[in-house]
Amino acid sequence: MRYQKVILSIALIALFPFSILFASDAELKNPIAVIVHKNNNSNEIGRNELARIYRGQKDRWSTGQKILAINLTAGAGLRHRFYRIVLDAGPAETFLIPGTPVLFRTIELQSNDSVISYVARFPNAIGYIEAGAWDKSKPIKLLKINGKLPGEEGYELE
Repeated sequence: MRYQKVILSIALIALFPFSILFASDAELKNPIAVIVHKNNNSNEIGRNELARIYRGQKDRWSTGQKILAINLTAGAGLRHRFYRIVLDAGPAETFLIPGTPVLFRTIELQSNDSVISYVARFPNAIGYIEAGAWDKSKPIKLLKINGKLPGEEGYELE
């Protein structure tokens, strides 16, 4: 019985998102902004469509270009929030490419700045950052989520 309690304790510790403890106040309070390259034809995306992209269920833009989904690492507090709000999933959850046994892979980066830099270089990339990290001097733009930008009343990625 004692052995089972130890195993249960270890499992609970492993499942606890410790990155939340070390997340900055901004990371926990800032809305999540979805960004694309400034030349991307999209100006708005629905939350369900965004979820389909990050689940590997949608892999092409309306122009036919392959979507490059940019993710933060599994330990990032912002990824925890994004996965909970958009995907209704844990930050380490994986998804299969529809109709295959193959894992859908995103490009994982370490920080808001690295996501911004990557999206600024690749017109078919999409990523998410803390809204406060958005830099209008970079060749990126914010996507509206169901008609709303971060900070607007009713914005869904708070």
